[in-house]
Amino acid sequence: MPYMNNDNADRLVNKYADMILRISYMYLKHTQDAEDICQEVFIKLAARDYYFDDPSHEKAWMIRTTINACKDHLRTSFWKRVTYLDDNYDIPAPE
Repeated sequence: MPYMNNDNADRLVNKYADMILRISYMYLKHTQDAEDICQEVFIKLAARDYYFDDPSHEKAWMIRTTINACKDHLRTSFWKRVTYLDDNYDIPAPE
């Protein structure tokens, strides 16, 4: 029986989504990017169909995968050239 069925997927999302979002936001400082990382982590889990013997291994995998995904996200050359509109507050509107 596969590990990633609907009930188990719901359990994992309910248990770890908030933690993944918090870790991702801590690294990336933008909510939308943190949400993207959260989706990426759960997709990676579902695609590989991992099985964890122990809840502590499950949590450690979630944390390590989240951190690695954030670092990969920050390492891409695209993010070195992007400026968020939120970062440019105090720019007066033209009259």
